[in-house]
Amino acid sequence: MRLLPDTAHPGQWLAQEAGVQWLFGLHWAPLLGRDLARLARRRARALGATHYTWSGQSQASAGCARLRRKGPRHRHAAALAAMRAAGVPSAAMLLQAGEAGCWLAAWHAGAVVAQTDRVYGSVPQARLALEALQVRYPAMPVYGNVDLDGIVPFDWAQLQAGREQAGALRPVHGAARRAAWIAGACTAAGCAAWLGWGGAQRQEPALAADQAQAAWEAALDASVASVHWHTPADLEPVLQSLRQLPAAVTGWTLNEALCLAQGPGWLCQASYARGTLGRNRHLADVLPPGWQLRVDLLDGAQLSWRQDGAAKPLRWRTLAGAQEIEIDLATRLQSVMRLFTRVQVHAWQALPVEAPRDAAGQMLRRPDALPVPGRRAILLEGPLHAYALLEDLALSASWQRLHLRLASPSGAGLASHRAQVSLQGMLYEMH
Repeated sequence: MRLLPDTAHPGQWLAQEAGVQWLFGLHWAPLLGRDLARLARRRARALGATHYTWSGQSQASAGCARLRRKGPRHRHAAALAAMRAAGVPSAAMLLQAGEAGCWLAAWHAGAVVAQTDRVYGSVPQARLALEALQVRYPAMPVYGNVDLDGIVPFDWAQLQAGREQAGALRPVHGAARRAAWIAGACTAAGCAAWLGWGGAQRQEPALAADQAQAAWEAALDASVASVHWHTPADLEPVLQSLRQLPAAVTGWTLNEALCLAQGPGWLCQASYARGTLGRNRHLADVLPPGWQLRVDLLDGAQLSWRQDGAAKPLRWRTLAGAQEIEIDLATRLQSVMRLFTRVQVHAWQALPVEAPRDAAGQMLRRPDALPVPGRRAILLEGPLHAYALLEDLALSASWQRLHLRLASPSGAGLASHRAQVSLQGMLYEMH
């Protein structure tokens, strides 16, 4: 199969075989909801796409493309055909494509993974992308025709065989044209009488477009009303409170500390185990101002405190775009990954929003031009001193959980290189 770049739409590649046009490089994004066909079409309209398809059930994703409206009758997404032909719910596909380079696609639980279905300039480039993918999905098998340990043999002929089971790409405006045709046919046939209204029932005017837009924006405001956004400066006070933990207390061993975000601030607790020489008075004497001590009378103790913060409510209208997250932020993270033991950024998911309703209780259609805010989980894990880099990373997020533990608990003080900290939260972005 010979892949040719779609010069009108960078990133997309086309191949023609036996009257079928194959598409590579679709924009895939997760779908949340039940009516997948409607959700996929809405997603395509929001992106300005001309064609779309979708995959999955409980987990699903929509694939969108921009194509010339006049073209071959049969157009198929290569990623869907590969998934059907492989016959497994989760896998990665790595196929050499001659001079074009190497194509990488992946699917998980039946849904094509976002940021895959891409053609790379060489096999080594594609393998680097595959390695990054395997960090997120370590047990995912790999199919293809490249030289790779453990790869399941798979070729282009097998992919083409998957076309018989894969859903073809659909035009975005095809459904609207069919609806208009049906409406015209109903009018000609006396549709009002058939519906039993007899033409006497007056229809309520449709909600004005600007009112629907305002209603949906208010719904988005409500969906993020409880979300707080932390800049590196907002996170520093709680990190500093961890550095102040009493760790060199005679007869006491610091086990762990946990901080949970609550509004703009944090609620924190640290647990201690008592040794033979430990006395409750020893801990009480080193308690930082404003902190509380609770003892298990003879065997253990907990310190608790509330750390004030300056996190601000999330404003979805000012969120970064996908390019800023996937390229700019990801590049900054890649530059410091060696200093952390673990860095994970999960796939983007659209923000769940309860659709507004009109006066009759009917759900309002989402405006096509309304951006799609979403989020992706992020996890950092590494030595306490590595978190001083957050300022340089310009990494802002809705942080939710901060957990400190000691790699080798002792009474030698809270040395930064022994204190391992995991930080979990959500990145928000606009698609």
